[in-house]
Amino acid sequence: MFGEAEPASRGDLAAIERQIGRPPRGRVLVAARCPPGAPAVILTVPREPEGGPVPPLLWLTCPDLSARAGSLESRGLNREFTARLRSDPGALELLAEQEKRLAACAAELARAAGSSLAEEMSSRGVAGGRPGAVKCLHAHLAFRLAAGEGVIGDWCLEMLGADIWDCDDRTSKTCLG
Repeated sequence: MFGEAEPASRGDLAAIERQIGRPPRGRVLVAARCPPGAPAVILTVPREPEGGPVPPLLWLTCPDLSARAGSLESRGLNREFTARLRSDPGALELLAEQEKRLAACAAELARAAGSSLAEEMSSRGVAGGRPGAVKCLHAHLAFRLAAGEGVIGDWCLEMLGADIWDCDDRTSKTCLG
């Protein structure tokens, strides 16, 4: 599912820290990159939380795309996409299939890492909660960019327009150092 994912290098880890404002926790793979080569989506190997919630499997780390996904959420597109799913049984069925594959992948990663979270991960949706939930457009966009599939992520891309990699100089410096 994440065939392009690769272990994060030291440079990647430094870029991710600049992007999210703190060092990433646990084992991290870069699942998608922007055209200049900076991490855009990371995959965190499921592990036991350190006094908090289980981290999401996929993180949209690109500051520009993260802000733009946030603007989609603030415009109420979560509700719009939920209504769209309810009115389109084919899209709802496709999302269910995609989430089933993602959950199986997350459970396998947890098992391979020796984590006891495999069963919990096997019942999660794209955004880490209930399957079918359109809770976090960041997660759905990250899934689309990392896996090359995702109904909700596709809809996000439609709303964002043709050039999603429209970084300004400030964002480029954050990502590339």
